[in-house]
Amino acid sequence: MADLAATIVSFVEIAIRLGTFIRETKKGADSVDDDLLQLGREIQRVAEHGENIRTVFENEFKESSKAKDNDTTASIWRRVSSILKDSHFILIKMESKFDEMKGKEGSSTYDRVRRHFRKLSKEGDFETLRQGLDKNDQLLQMSLTTLSIIVTKQEQAGQSKSIANLSREMSLSSNKLEQLIMSLEAKLSNSTLSVDERDSLEAAKSIQKVAWVNAHFMIPQAVSRVFMGRESDLANMQQALGELEKEGGTKCVVIYGLNGAGKTQFCCKFAQENRDRFWAVFSIDAASSESIQQSYADIAQRVKIEPKETNVKHWLSEQSKPWLLIVDNVDEHLQSHKPEDFIPEAAGFGLVLFTTRDQSLQIHGRPFRFEGLEEEKSTALLLKIAYGARAHDSRWQPIARRICHELGNLPLAILHAGKAILQGNCTLDNCLDSIRNSLAQVHRKIAGDRAKRAKSFSGDQDQLLNEQVITTNAKVYATFELVIPTVSQNASELLRLLSFMQSQRFEFNILLSAIINPQRQAVADRKNARKAKPANSRSKSWDQHLKSAVRSIYLLLERLGLRSILPEVLRALKNAKPEVARDTLRQLLAQLREQALIDWVEPDDVYIIHSSVKWWIQASMQYQEKAVWCEAASNVLTLAILLPPVGVTAEHAKLRRQALAHIESVRKSEKKLREELEETQSKRESWRFWPILETSMSRAEVLRNAKYSLVYAEGGDFRESQRLMAKVDKFLVGAIGLGDPVAAKARLFLAETHWWLSDADEAVRLQEELLAACIASLGEDDVETLNVRSRLGLSFWQQGKYAKGREYSEKALKGLEKIYDTAHVDKSRAMSNLGLCHGKLANFDKAVKLHSEAHEGLLHAEKEQDEKYEDQILDAMQNLAMAKHDRYRYGDAEDKDLYEAERLQAAVLEKFAEQHNKEHPKTLWAACNLARIKALMGHLAEAEGMIASRLPVAKRNLGADHLGTLMGRAYYGQILTLSGKLDAAEKELRGVVNAHRARDKEEMHGDHLVAAAFLLDCYRKQGKTALAEKLEVEVTRGIRHIFGEGCSWEDFFVGHYSGDTVGGAEREDVDKPAD
Repeated sequence: MADLAATIVSFVEIAIRLGTFIRETKKGADSVDDDLLQLGREIQRVAEHGENIRTVFENEFKESSKAKDNDTTASIWRRVSSILKDSHFILIKMESKFDEMKGKEGSSTYDRVRRHFRKLSKEGDFETLRQGLDKNDQLLQMSLTTLSIIVTKQEQAGQSKSIANLSREMSLSSNKLEQLIMSLEAKLSNSTLSVDERDSLEAAKSIQKVAWVNAHFMIPQAVSRVFMGRESDLANMQQALGELEKEGGTKCVVIYGLNGAGKTQFCCKFAQENRDRFWAVFSIDAASSESIQQSYADIAQRVKIEPKETNVKHWLSEQSKPWLLIVDNVDEHLQSHKPEDFIPEAAGFGLVLFTTRDQSLQIHGRPFRFEGLEEEKSTALLLKIAYGARAHDSRWQPIARRICHELGNLPLAILHAGKAILQGNCTLDNCLDSIRNSLAQVHRKIAGDRAKRAKSFSGDQDQLLNEQVITTNAKVYATFELVIPTVSQNASELLRLLSFMQSQRFEFNILLSAIINPQRQAVADRKNARKAKPANSRSKSWDQHLKSAVRSIYLLLERLGLRSILPEVLRALKNAKPEVARDTLRQLLAQLREQALIDWVEPDDVYIIHSSVKWWIQASMQYQEKAVWCEAASNVLTLAILLPPVGVTAEHAKLRRQALAHIESVRKSEKKLREELEETQSKRESWRFWPILETSMSRAEVLRNAKYSLVYAEGGDFRESQRLMAKVDKFLVGAIGLGDPVAAKARLFLAETHWWLSDADEAVRLQEELLAACIASLGEDDVETLNVRSRLGLSFWQQGKYAKGREYSEKALKGLEKIYDTAHVDKSRAMSNLGLCHGKLANFDKAVKLHSEAHEGLLHAEKEQDEKYEDQILDAMQNLAMAKHDRYRYGDAEDKDLYEAERLQAAVLEKFAEQHNKEHPKTLWAACNLARIKALMGHLAEAEGMIASRLPVAKRNLGADHLGTLMGRAYYGQILTLSGKLDAAEKELRGVVNAHRARDKEEMHGDHLVAAAFLLDCYRKQGKTALAEKLEVEVTRGIRHIFGEGCSWEDFFVGHYSGDTVGGAEREDVDKPAD
């Protein structure tokens, strides 16, 4: 394309020449002509774009053989050449017009040029030239952006840049291209475009549809460096992909075959080779219900939504860009899920790849059957693993062929056999004998009647009755026995530990934290022990001293008698520096990776253990050994988890989320071991008359249950969290008494679980019982007592008992102010609780003052005490924002209150979305509050959209009748009313009020009252007088019950919802106050 290069040069030269003429001409002029200056800027911009085209042409096309072979790219450049020639012609005409303005000597004055330019501007042909130049400039920018997208897609295929950078570049280019297309289509009709111009526009539209790069890539395991064979299968899959893409929607492929046949590796290889054809690639480990839920949670965390299966499926179904979902180890006997349960609908194109050993599942998609590799490929694979790239002796071929034949040509078995030869655990000559010896050992270990064997192999009962499957599995397990002895004792212990964890994604940080976090906890404990007890705390009575002494003796005996079961390396590293611990663990895991016993996904820093390896490691252990390593796995998880106030950072919360799947896996193993023991004991004649004794909990079990309870709560399983914390509470109350600070914290957390489960009465009962115990044990003025009183005040506020809540909160705050002279988190929290009560009681100035002081106090406390109070600070900001909103909405405040509320609440929403995710309950509530503020500012469409887009999420995650969901629906109904959408508003609000009526047994709750008042307003606006009057009686009765007769709220509700005016609820757009 030499002519294109010459065209670009000529175009840039004349554009620069014209621009220079205009700049030089106007120098020294007394006045400036705006039109002439604008033309100068237009030509300068055209020149700059020409330079950009030259740069792109030289860097991305002229020297790129790939670009030359790309028909699309070449076509775009041909059209660019045509548009440039037309633009060059326009500039030549313009230059000739300007030449007429010059004097005989070639000189001119600005005034002369200006006069001639004004004359030219009135001529239609000159204006046509300007419009043509502008149109061509936009077409060139569009073509340039289109080329940029193509280049970015090529860079993705070549992985020459990080995915994050590519994604940002693609997003910017896509947005720019969309704007250019819209601008051109708005200005021009197809009739005014030439063929090349129309083709450029259509090409841009076509490219804009695929203007994305792979943003998410989560495959089950890394593709092996020695991957070999399956070329025909890959080619067939490639052909199938093309056919399925054309059909669109969600399509399924089932890859079935024997254990160790390389099904998972094949899927990973396919995903890797087609990465640029999928916007997102995810995987699910379907080996167990626990691994399935964790896989969905991992996907949810990656895309920043709530970690639930339904959310991930819904999210995938909404994506218009193509995605790939690998569902690994599907089993028809898995009770929690059937194959069809994994298949979400796709808005565009989605491909689900199933891997399974069960050939009956092939009916769920296009089937691909996997057996052993071809003889030639399997032999080459064995020699490549065992001897690397060095030249192979031709005499090795027959021996290698016999070994592979013995192993059924299964890639997984060949991989470990090759590793055994590489490490010198056997030689090529004696490898066959070693395999047969290992096979004999394996068969002895899995011997027994078929029914028992089917029960042992969880999930594969029917398959294990098939002798071919038994023989195949044994061959794979036999090769494990060849390589396991080659690793060190410490590495072998880590392998046993990992076999009890969730197999697909074990985060390295959990292992490291099991060493580092106990050190952090010890430092915090020493720091707390040095803190002096507040001066006004009551001295202990003799019975309290006795209880304290008993507790100290108990804890001492526990520590002396407790030697946690852990891998020896973790015990040796318990006082090691983080970098030493990290390096030591990495080296041990590297040994396991070297033997292909585990795999490492570097971007996420997670380790993967093949399901067959996991099963065999456990199967090769005796019962006692399994119990030991299951306990060790549980201990590691317990040590890694930190409880607040030490573990309050976002990183600690992330680790607890990651630990959940492993906790589930370990607890499932513990349950199986207990059942096995009980079955064994029940069959022993000597134990026939002895019951199986339940042992009481140890201190370690109490701590473990407390930590697990927090993990389950943060994972959204509040029922299991409550069950575990109830055990902790019962033990602590019996061992050290409810008045002890440790027991008090456990009781408060237990009460919180009841709130999450909407059991408000039981939550308050537990807190009242705790307050009584603290008063009796510690006294009215003790810090723990005051904190419990403050939390109980908040509970009364949540129940709608605002006056009682204020009474408890005021007393708590006064006591804490006597103890803490400076800012402290306890005092700030009490201020916030009291501020909430004052807000509901219409003391708006007092509420704003308290929330403001609470917020400032937390910021100061975080700085002074070197602690992290991220969530508390955001909660205080939100309370302050809504207090300002209420003061403006219901009181008599200036506009600046409302704009300050908007600023604060917008910051809270952004932070919650960043710290949690966009679907977390805190984020949803923050968005609802911001929508309320927007509605009050008159931005009703924006407010409506903010809630409407999030209500389906709340219903899906929390439930349609959850108090939080109902409150969001109530405010949504109010906004619809203010927008004049009265039918829709009535339908929404009636649903909310009916749900509250079903929930409220006797007394009207505050949330019920608000929703009923909104519905009353909707009835009034529709002229439904009879319904309005009936509801007004209910609202008035509710107001008087909650606030008492003659309160200010009764005047407000009567004034706003009983007449024709809506007052503050319908304020016009407010003017933003001057800075």
